[in-house]
Amino acid sequence: MDEIMDLMEIAEERIRQYLPEDYEMDDVSWCDTGFRIPIFCVRTIEDSMKGSVDSFSFFLDKDDTDAENMERFNRRLQDFCKGWRDVT
Repeated sequence: MDEIMDLMEIAEERIRQYLPEDYEMDDVSWCDTGFRIPIFCVRTIEDSMKGSVDSFSFFLDKDDTDAENMERFNRRLQDFCKGWRDVT
């Protein structure tokens, strides 16, 4: 569980750098093998009530080595951050 929490914290820190001012992460969920970080538009109260506009999720693959899981995590997180765009 500690490994997932560490990865989740890393993901939150990296994603935060790419989010526009009117977006934030909330309602994060996790289990022993993975997590999900929803992103919400908070421009207005109505926007924030619509639900998440995007999310990042990651789950460990028990058939992969630790190194393979870390490589996949870093690649997916990098792709997510590079692909983030303001949804308007």
